[in-house]
Amino acid sequence: MEHLIIRNFGPVTDIDIVLKKINVFIGEQGVGKSTIAKLLSCLRDVSLYDVILTKRENWEQIIERSFSIYGIQGCFRSDTYIEYFNGADISLIYESGAFRMTSSERSEDELRDFVSNVMDRCLMETFKNLGIETFELSQEELSKLIAKHRRVLASNLRLSFYCPAERGIVGALSNSMASLFMAQVPLPDTLMEYMSFFEKAKNHFKSYDLPFLHSKYMLEDGEDSVKCGDRVIPLRYASSGMQSIIPLLMIIDYCVSENYFQSFTIEEPELNLFPSNQLELIRQILSKTNSEKCKVGTWTLTTHSPYILSILNISLLAGLIADKYPDAADALTEKLPADNFVKPGEIAVYSLEHTAEGKSDCRDILDRSTGLIQANYLDTVSDLLSGEFNGLYKLYLSLLRNSK
Repeated sequence: MEHLIIRNFGPVTDIDIVLKKINVFIGEQGVGKSTIAKLLSCLRDVSLYDVILTKRENWEQIIERSFSIYGIQGCFRSDTYIEYFNGADISLIYESGAFRMTSSERSEDELRDFVSNVMDRCLMETFKNLGIETFELSQEELSKLIAKHRRVLASNLRLSFYCPAERGIVGALSNSMASLFMAQVPLPDTLMEYMSFFEKAKNHFKSYDLPFLHSKYMLEDGEDSVKCGDRVIPLRYASSGMQSIIPLLMIIDYCVSENYFQSFTIEEPELNLFPSNQLELIRQILSKTNSEKCKVGTWTLTTHSPYILSILNISLLAGLIADKYPDAADALTEKLPADNFVKPGEIAVYSLEHTAEGKSDCRDILDRSTGLIQANYLDTVSDLLSGEFNGLYKLYLSLLRNSK
């Protein structure tokens, strides 16, 4: 089980959290949700471990580059402390301006050999997928090959895939991707990688059904299109919700089918989606999570949407019922398919907010007595609006009565 401690990193002042199979961070803007998610993606990067252990030439600049991919290289302070336990036996620690690694079961030499072997496997598998045999290459030839395919290799050495909030533009720009890559337009690295994987997913699927949207994605004559009933429209002219959700689901399906990553992070899964489509998206993700074919170990969601919490709470309640009352399985699955259940102990939900002192506060909002997400966090704004409406409505009735 992963464990993360952060002190004084960007907007995050002090958190100590345990991560599960599904991890949700909810809160307003600027409280550190994305910072935590991006940091996790960095800390799951195999090449980062290799650089820290080998301290090869320019290793500090290489580490900074790893964090700049996610735009968080400026979050480090003189008093930053980070401790990440990967769930096996490796801990990555940042303290006094430097990284170090420790292991409860391996010596430093054994740890170095272990990481090197993982790196080699990732590299060889990537070259194999590219149709390149490397066993007869010299070290110089191999180095040139690695430099040439740096971007592809970087994706495969990261164990986590990041789906950025900026992904909303990908559908609109889907037919301009090649031009963007060739022109080296300065888009965020996470967005460029997202676009690259959408290209791979399109070529893999050619067509992709989305029953809950009553539509189908099609790639015909190089044009990304969406078929809705008898009508076919270019993806770039489809609704913003379709432009957001179609690439996202296609990329997830493609990466899961090819076993590309061990974890996924999705910023704002609710992006441009009506609540009913937020429901369908989360349930699509849960069905993939619960599939025997899926090798993804963790999913991390950062959100502003109370609907996401409510949707997950229903799945969590179903999982609790299934766990406590196995004889009720038939009645339960009539109400919700089993692949939408969230098992007890498989989800962590944290609320982030600023304190009066300007510090970040991270709270575990799972109720220990019920096992569910605490009700007062499901939609605090609706409660506030309801209270204001009731107060104004009472005033309105009083004024009506007095005016007669």
